Amino acid sequence: MQKLFIPLLFFFSFQLDAQVDYYSADVRNCVEEYKMRVDSLIKSGQVEDGLRIFEAGPDCIIGKTMPNYEFSDLSGHIEKLENISRPIILKMSSSWCQPCLAEIPAINRIADEFEEDIKVIVLLWDEPAKLEELAKKYSDKVTLVHRPGKAKEKNLNFRSFKHYLGFPASYYLDRNKKIVAVKRGAAAPGAEDENGKIMSLEEANQINYERFLEKVREML
Repeated sequence: MQKLFIPLLFFFSFQLDAQVDYYSADVRNCVEEYKMRVDSLIKSGQVEDGLRIFEAGPDCIIGKTMPNYEFSDLSGHIEKLENISRPIILKMSSSWCQPCLAEIPAINRIADEFEEDIKVIVLLWDEPAKLEELAKKYSDKVTLVHRPGKAKEKNLNFRSFKHYLGFPASYYLDRNKKIVAVKRGAAAPGAEDENGKIMSLEEANQINYERFLEKVREML
């Protein structure tokens, strides 16, 4: 059975290392500018350029260090981001996002193949009651994090996640918790590929797997 985690606390040290480049209000503004740029390109007919920029995510967050998350599972066990020694894939997902569901076979394959090398965490926009059936679709090598209830002051929850870019989105963190890449979107069966061909389930699975694999190889 997969581990189900609740984001519990998101805290900053008041004595941060000056050499570590954490997120700031400037980065939040940059993300908003990125969203507007993508929207402008697509609306002006430059769809290919808009989608390329959309999938890559905002440049300003690359190289930034994620502050330390602290997760607590349902039994009360606490796990801190800083204690994970492996590179991390942190995915944003939900049970009602079809492209997110289409990524599950690929993320399971990555988690199984790179069990000793990569930590895979999926942050789901779902209440615990809705997670039981969805959890069965994931490999037990994937850590699932569900949305908590009412947010408390200074606590992390999905709705206040400052790096949030929608579903699906994957953040690739190196061993020092620096973001080395972001990838948005996913291939889904029934959608068109880059050549305008309708993708089968097998083709979508392979495309998603290769996208994950490319970034994993860059981290290792």
